[in-house]
Order: sequence, then structure tokens, then C-alpha cells
Amino acid sequence: GLSIGDQRKCEKLTLHLYCYPLSLPFHEPVSPLARHYYQIIKRPMDLSTVRVKLQKKNPLHYYTPEEFISDIQLMFLNCAKFNYPDSEVAQAGRSLETYFDEKLQDIYPDKSFTGTTQEYSDYEEIDNETGTVTINGFNWPTEEKEPVKPKKRRRHCANHSHKDHK
Repeated sequence: GLSIGDQRKCEKLTLHLYCYPLSLPFHEPVSPLARHYYQIIKRPMDLSTVRVKLQKKNPLHYYTPEEFISDIQLMFLNCAKFNYPDSEVAQAGRSLETYFDEKLQDIYPDKSFTGTTQEYSDYEEIDNETGTVTINGFNWPTEEKEPVKPKKRRRHCANHSHKDHK
């Protein structure tokens, strides 16, 4: 498992993340009711899962700081993949990631942890001709668009137009 020093450092980093004002969406796993989340994100990660894996009695206990950091980075990667870039959650994720990187540098000033998520990231492919991102076979437009729900609007408009034409 982690050395006592690394254990304390990882616990401190986790506590910093929990206390960060924009971290609430990352405290618990994403709800199973979130449409398509578990179809798109194959390796979900959140702070409560990280906390459980920091417990020495847990069979999935971290053995190295790199494993811990990899899970934190996976959480940010999942956030960036699933949420529209200009959404509140995506912005909170980027802000929290910047904060985490700063704290990581403070706590581990002599170490570099770049690229630790490579082995864990979900399959992603960008088609330059169509401008879509394919994540595990699910196409996302790369343009920054808010999700639109035209069905409800159309039904709503259709109902009004029927009333108006009586």
C-alpha cells in the first residue's frame, strides 16, 4: 500500500478537493438516472470512490500516489467527455482540475505526474472531416452547443396552434 507519508498527502489532496467550492458535482457517483452517462463513460470516478480506495482495509487500496492521481485525472477526463464544454459542470471540472494541479505541485514539488491517465481513458476518436468526436461509438459534435430539447417545444407549439385554429 501507500507509505504513511504518501497516504497523508493523498488524503490531504482529497480533502482539498472536497472543500473546493465548485466540487459538489464530484462528491458522489453520477446518478444512474443521468441519461447516457454510463453508456459513454465506461470507467466512472468520483471523490467518494477515491476516499474508499484510500482506506487501507479496502482491497482496491492505492499502492502508489500515481494510482491515486490517475483516478483523480480520470474523474476530470470523464467530466470533459460527457459535459458540453460551456456547461456549468464542465467549467467546474476545469476549475477543480486547475486547483488540483496547483495543490499537487505544492504537496509533491519534486514529482511530475503527467500522462498517468493514458492507460485508463476511454476510447476516443475525432473525425476531422465531419467534426465529430466518437467516444465508444457515440458521436458528439465538437461545436460548443447547448443541448436542445425540440420535442417538448414542438408539442407545446403544436398544441397552441391547434387551439388557435378552432
